[in-house]
Amino acid sequence: MAKNHTRYIFSMGELKRKDNSIAFRNEKGNFYIPIQDTRELYCMNEVSFNTKFLDFISKAGITLHLFNYHGNYSGSFYPKEQLVSGDLTIKQSMCFIERRLVIAKAIVESIAANIHETLYHYFRHGKKS
Repeated sequence: MAKNHTRYIFSMGELKRKDNSIAFRNEKGNFYIPIQDTRELYCMNEVSFNTKFLDFISKAGITLHLFNYHGNYSGSFYPKEQLVSGDLTIKQSMCFIERRLVIAKAIVESIAANIHETLYHYFRHGKKS
């Protein structure tokens, strides 16, 4: 089965490995999440887990995104196989060294075009301030 589902956890609880699936336990009971078709797991509240769980989801290729109680982004856990060589970081560094002026000019031109469109919109509709 294809890994195409994104799962969301909105309540506080604990994540564990249970019989080759993910077990989420909270005050309402145990809920099981199959790993075969899970691509990402978003924890939108305080959730506890251990390194055995991280190793399990890493081998299954599941990305874990964490948010705190107030909904602010805390961080992500990516499986090792996705970011082994660091090619993306190397290419970003090379681009910064070789093409940063071109990229900066493109960003400034885009900002200027956006400001022009916004001001023209207000001019068209007769807004003075």
